[in-house]
Amino acid sequence: MPDEVSLETEGLRATMAVWRASVPKAVPYVLPSGADDAATAAVLAAMVHWPGEHARMVADREAAASALHAATRATTGILTAADDQGAAGVTAVSKET
Repeated sequence: MPDEVSLETEGLRATMAVWRASVPKAVPYVLPSGADDAATAAVLAAMVHWPGEHARMVADREAAASALHAATRATTGILTAADDQGAAGVTAVSKET
């Protein structure tokens, strides 16, 4: 069996565009309130930094999604160029025979 890469580049581009559009820009996080005992108050105090963490994750998520999208575009570009080059080579060989 020959080694080959088969990729439906248009399908990948369309799928990636749908996935990229679905990446959430922000995920709101609201801390619960109303501690009525010491244990709940302690838990809420320990969670006080969570909204800031969620805000930082927005940037990380956006950067990772953008990087994956760029890598997918680059990969499909490389494979499409290789396909075009291969097709030109096959055409050239078939014209020689």
